[in-house]
Amino acid sequence: MKDLIKLSLPKLHPFILTFLLLGLSVPGLWAQAQPTQFVVLHSFTNAPDGEHPCLSLSAGKANNTLFGTTLYGGSNGQGIIFKMNADGSGYTILHNFTAGEAQNFGLTPPNTFSPPVIQANDGALYGVATGGSNYQHGMAFKLKTDGSGFTVIHNFGAGDIYPITLIQGDDGELYGAGAQGVFKMDTSGSNYSVLHTFNIATDGDNCFGLIQGSDGALYGTCQEGGASSTNSGNLISGTIFKINTNGTGFTVLHNFGVPSTDAQYPCSGVIEGSDGALYGVTPRGGGGVPGAGTVYKINKNGLGYTLLHAFQGSPDGSLPYGALVQGLNNMLYGTTQLGGSNSLGTVFEISLDGSTYNILYQFASGTDGYYPYAGLVQGPSSSGSGVLYGATYSGTLPSNTYGTLFALEVNPPMSITPVVNQFGSNTVVFWPAWALNYTLQTSTNINGPWTAATNGVPMTGFQPTNTTGNAFYRLVFPQSN
Repeated sequence: MKDLIKLSLPKLHPFILTFLLLGLSVPGLWAQAQPTQFVVLHSFTNAPDGEHPCLSLSAGKANNTLFGTTLYGGSNGQGIIFKMNADGSGYTILHNFTAGEAQNFGLTPPNTFSPPVIQANDGALYGVATGGSNYQHGMAFKLKTDGSGFTVIHNFGAGDIYPITLIQGDDGELYGAGAQGVFKMDTSGSNYSVLHTFNIATDGDNCFGLIQGSDGALYGTCQEGGASSTNSGNLISGTIFKINTNGTGFTVLHNFGVPSTDAQYPCSGVIEGSDGALYGVTPRGGGGVPGAGTVYKINKNGLGYTLLHAFQGSPDGSLPYGALVQGLNNMLYGTTQLGGSNSLGTVFEISLDGSTYNILYQFASGTDGYYPYAGLVQGPSSSGSGVLYGATYSGTLPSNTYGTLFALEVNPPMSITPVVNQFGSNTVVFWPAWALNYTLQTSTNINGPWTAATNGVPMTGFQPTNTTGNAFYRLVFPQSN
């Protein structure tokens, strides 16, 4: 049946492919929360498929494929690169890292940051690994989306950047940052140059996120240091910075400060919202529960810095490590690694002005994984529904603690149309594997009446045993009419 599902996928309308989500419906803690459906798309097993995804997924250019990495596991125990279709099918290992290629690939929690691999304009995947390489100071690599052609395009040397994050700019060049600065190179690894070397006392260091703004400049955060840091053994505070793509104009937009009044320790970069402002999270500071973290906003000129939310641990979550993403209704979406009613992490939404904050999902560990260090990826949206994709560092208890990949649909449609194909004398009805909680109904009239389709095997693809007459099919949201 899995082969038949793959045959049907190219025929799926994007609305159907993206929004047939199901799962455990968890109402938010606030009345305004949007209804959601949650489902685990993949549970990691350590070998051969990897262990502990702690970095955000990234979406492919066609927006129907997700790419990611795991920190450990795989055939060599050093982590993997994987891909998966947006409907939850087709999980594939693209590359098993070796000890020489990447040691502590992606560092270790809580040092999570922006997508570990990106699909560039040439269709290839690019990424950086902090450990490994000839000099044990990191590398930049590329490979094809089928996993072939893995190539190290640049080895970082002693005293170099120690790369952590990588993006492709509007000019097609690769830009990245790491522990000690910001760099640039082309997609072959040539023309490598250091755009800026961090001064920990003034600039900060350890950049865990980089974006290119709508004005063409690069924006990022430093996890530690800066003018407000005590530099007394525990490098705290951190900074938000801006730099032009030619290396000029490096500016610190904000020095994070005292934890009782300001955010601290940004472990992910900023995003640019639809209003042109920058938004981010920190796992520390904010004046809430000690160590719970914040959501903040700042304009690209460094003005208007505002704390939008100070986390309290329970019920709203704590320790947001992964970057925010903007999705449906211009809301910002994110995860907290801990907190919520189960103290195992949450998915939340917050408005651009901070006036609305809702918990969309609380991890419970029994079936869904827990400790989501990574941020979210926004899938396509349609008719008021949208899909968020994410990962948990630990898996489902009691048998699996290696992590999961999940999807959370916001405002799921009440009724959807499956794909119906004829294979010989059999009618086969297709929908994604994670839509099994929807009820399949059939009718001889498109206007009804509708009855449950019980004359078939309720697998991922539904194969009715009667193929007579003109039959119509629909999938109905659980508990709806």
